[in-house]
Amino acid sequence: MKRQKNKSQIEPLKVHYSNVRSEKQALLIEDDHLIFYLHNRYLKTLGYTVDVAHTQQEALEYAFKKRYQLIVSDLGLSDSCYETIVTNLRASPSVNQKTPLIIVTAINNEIIKSRCLKAGANEFMVKPISKMLLEKTLKKLFSHEKTFSFQRSEANL
Repeated sequence: MKRQKNKSQIEPLKVHYSNVRSEKQALLIEDDHLIFYLHNRYLKTLGYTVDVAHTQQEALEYAFKKRYQLIVSDLGLSDSCYETIVTNLRASPSVNQKTPLIIVTAINNEIIKSRCLKAGANEFMVKPISKMLLEKTLKKLFSHEKTFSFQRSEANL
């Protein structure tokens, strides 16, 4: 005689989304090959699929073509000056206009940091950075974003 399961023993229905990409997309903007290699590895181990741009022009082309969950950029690019990359990413009417943007640079200057944050960067980090510091920064950045999003949706009720 088969024993019937009571309601608390019934397993939930499992749904498989084979066509849904669960990977997070990041745009890494860096012209130094060693730093690119390190930051690329950090992002990949944190679950990101990474596209790479070595100039501001390449970065803007990527930003118009594809939606990213994160943009990580150097400031000292050959075709831009300091916060220009931030200003151009934020001013362009692309799908990434509001994408979280982290500046990772060797320029340890409070005035430049202030100008980048004012122009729309979400975080400003001074090289060299570790994977652990990047991970901590991402957790802080995305937990704040979720809190802000939740508060905004609550206000609409």
